[in-house]
Amino acid sequence: MGIDRSKLLERAENAKRESKYLDFKREFDIASPASWCEIVKDIVAFANSGGGVIVFGVNNDGAASGADVSALLGLDIADVTNKINRYTGFQFADL
Repeated sequence: MGIDRSKLLERAENAKRESKYLDFKREFDIASPASWCEIVKDIVAFANSGGGVIVFGVNNDGAASGADVSALLGLDIADVTNKINRYTGFQFADL
């Protein structure tokens, strides 16, 4: 059984380090296939282990990285699920 979504988001907001349910990503290049492979791997791992949150623009110590992650805000969730499908052959319904 996975952890409650609201609890995950609250933990992510207050986190100072990564955990079983939380992964920090310093940066993310939406044009990079390597970046997408890494994110898809993490999403699948969270899906297989009960859920989790990926926080972009944060160093491993929980501090803001200073990276510009604004391009992520323009992504449609359908684009993300399509990328997951392209790499895994599975269509996720809940992100």
